[in-house]
Amino acid sequence: MSLGFNTLRARLIGSSVLAVIVLLAVCIEFLRAFSHQDAVVHEIKQDQITRLEKIGRLMLSLSENQVQLSDLLAGAMDRKFDEEAVFERGRATIDAVRAIVKQYGEVQASFQHDEEALPVYTAADRELALYRASLFSVVDLCTVNVRLAPVEMLKVGSSYVRITNHMNSVVNLTNARVASELDRMQAESKRASQYLLASGGASLLALILGSALFYRDMRRAEIALERGKEQMQHLAHHDTLTGLPNRVLFAIELKRALARTSRGEKAALLYLDLDHFKRVNDTLGHSRGDELLRQAADRLRHCVRDTDVIARLGGDEFAVVQTLLCRPADAAALATRMKEALKPPFLLGNQEVAVAVSIGIAIAPEDAADPEQLLKNADLALYAAKAGGRGAYHFYEEALDARLKVRHQVEADLRLALAEEQFELYYQPIVDLKSGEVTCCEALLRWHHPVRGMVSPLEFIPVAEECGLIGALGQWALRQACMAAASWPYGISVAVNLSSSQVRPDTLVLQVAAALAASGLAPDRLELEVTESVLMQDTSDTLVTLHHLRQLGVRIAMDDFGTGYSSLSYLRTFPFDKIKIDKSFIDHISDKDDCVAIVQAVTMMAQRLSMTTVAEGVETDAQRLKLTELGCTEMQGYLISRPRPAKELMRLLQERTGAMSAA
Repeated sequence: MSLGFNTLRARLIGSSVLAVIVLLAVCIEFLRAFSHQDAVVHEIKQDQITRLEKIGRLMLSLSENQVQLSDLLAGAMDRKFDEEAVFERGRATIDAVRAIVKQYGEVQASFQHDEEALPVYTAADRELALYRASLFSVVDLCTVNVRLAPVEMLKVGSSYVRITNHMNSVVNLTNARVASELDRMQAESKRASQYLLASGGASLLALILGSALFYRDMRRAEIALERGKEQMQHLAHHDTLTGLPNRVLFAIELKRALARTSRGEKAALLYLDLDHFKRVNDTLGHSRGDELLRQAADRLRHCVRDTDVIARLGGDEFAVVQTLLCRPADAAALATRMKEALKPPFLLGNQEVAVAVSIGIAIAPEDAADPEQLLKNADLALYAAKAGGRGAYHFYEEALDARLKVRHQVEADLRLALAEEQFELYYQPIVDLKSGEVTCCEALLRWHHPVRGMVSPLEFIPVAEECGLIGALGQWALRQACMAAASWPYGISVAVNLSSSQVRPDTLVLQVAAALAASGLAPDRLELEVTESVLMQDTSDTLVTLHHLRQLGVRIAMDDFGTGYSSLSYLRTFPFDKIKIDKSFIDHISDKDDCVAIVQAVTMMAQRLSMTTVAEGVETDAQRLKLTELGCTEMQGYLISRPRPAKELMRLLQERTGAMSAA
């Protein structure tokens, strides 16, 4: 019995030891297999994450290249960049796309052994070649004929969308392959778990624990991949500064909206541009400009419905696709809401800045059913809104095409007119309100067109400013005015208006000194008139230039005083010799108390600052008497004389001099 017990105990111990050995062997084998499987899984996941990171960086670079190209195109179309800036930015854009092509080659090595993903990636590579060619065309057109650049830009956007689709397919194919590999490994784990279940509870528990850890890691990897894909999609279709859809996504949504117009729906495209946004960048810095764009985007976002699409196209340009349009008045109502939303000042740091918005509106399908043409028509309407004084909206109309052609013709005629000396200066006298003597004459530019006759300055001056001819015109007018004034009776000065492009520290002082030297005119007989818009271009450089002119002995006048929101601040920073009160205050000085109060306040302030005041646009004796009563120093307007050619002005001066002598 003892033998039997010992034998049983030995057998039990042997069986237990054997079971323990088997269990340990199974556990060791499982642990080894699990460790190997974990390493394989980690390698698979790491390889996939590495590929997705490369693709993500690649698509981010491509998206940034899109934004870079959009900014170049916007700046070139709005002439915010000169030719050198366009060239430099274009070269940077081309260098960027070359770097992207290099990235494509590096990423392609990751798919050499992926028989399903490699052909799709190769198709994306071919599409990249088309993208690159279209991008080169856009950059070339920005320097040659920027109006044709948007057409090529649409090709760039289309290629970008197709590249994105190919890359999404690559991601999906590789994800499917990884999922298949993980499924295979999951099946092996299942067989191992069945084996461990037969071998013992400890092995089963270890298998369950290992499986739980495995599935947890796999799920985390799947979630990370999904988030990476979503982030890549978002970056590819949204503006990084404002979070709004970018030009690529906007083109897609516009195409969808226009496709629905074939079923009877209507849509409106509203093209927005912030007025004088460049001034904010120049005076406050680009960081403040970016903050202004973010705040403006937030306000505009609350103006549209969920069914509408608002996007930032680049720079300070925004666009809205308004769907489910019942009538054009709905688009006008949206434009009004956006104008009102942007009207309150923006707080940038500790400074408030007010900006307005100009809006061009095109209706589909009436104005166009093609995305490119509809965008072009909305751009024409935007140009008309700006030409009408900014801060307004304008609907597209067929006449705008004709106006654009006229504008191009005016620009061509201006260049010819400057070469053929078709311009002439007219002069309008400024008289002392007390003595009635002529103290100064303002030089006003006139254009004698050989076919159209006399062309209004309101028509050709804005065109000259946009096409860059205003500098040459201003320099010519300065020389001619000084030559004419040198022949006038002593004591009569000449006033010349300066454009913003003329007020540059490196050229204007030399031009003025040369004009004075060539004419022999005394510096104190030359007055240079600047408006608030000139002062806002670059405050520090402008003030330095004006101080240098004062050192020459030239007198400086602020023109159209009271029409800007910061005129008083400029009086504090620069001691002007003369203030010219805008005609809008003079028109109603006889019948509106607020105009009287404003003019009286300006004259009193000018007296304390030892500045002369000139009332512009005086047309009646009642206005003259009221201005004399309020203490205004001088006046200018049709009551004295209309602008006259130089010869007629000399006769007028002689007549008034004779009349004053007889009196």
